Amino acid sequence: MMNKKQIAHKIAEYTKLKWESGATGPDKYDCQGLVVHIQKEFYNRTMPNVKVNSDNLFSVVKAITKNKAWEKFEKIAAPEDGCIVKMFTSDDPSHLGVYIDIDRGGVLHSLRKQGVVWDNMFVLKKTYSQIEFWRFIG
Repeated sequence: MMNKKQIAHKIAEYTKLKWESGATGPDKYDCQGLVVHIQKEFYNRTMPNVKVNSDNLFSVVKAITKNKAWEKFEKIAAPEDGCIVKMFTSDDPSHLGVYIDIDRGGVLHSLRKQGVVWDNMFVLKKTYSQIEFWRFIG
């Protein structure tokens, strides 16, 4: 596993990358593709990458809620390093990221039109109506 200095350097590299629907890297990611990649690279966890049409919100919601990979995670009350962050713009989750406990904590995620971004929880709470944290349980 990488140390905090290596992770900070990697985060800076990722924030230069673009968003693309269905992209799984290494030079472009959609939100799910980035989450799957970061779970593997930073935390050595393998998650399936589900084919999703990122332009269809129903498809995104279904992938985030019905994916078998979620059986390996449990909902927790507060963020922990490496947990997956589900973000809601209405009653359903529509976006994913990974909470990384570095520089007071933040979420690495990939947004349409912006690409990969690093946001602190204050920014995310102002942007999304609800945020959930999901810890890996194996």
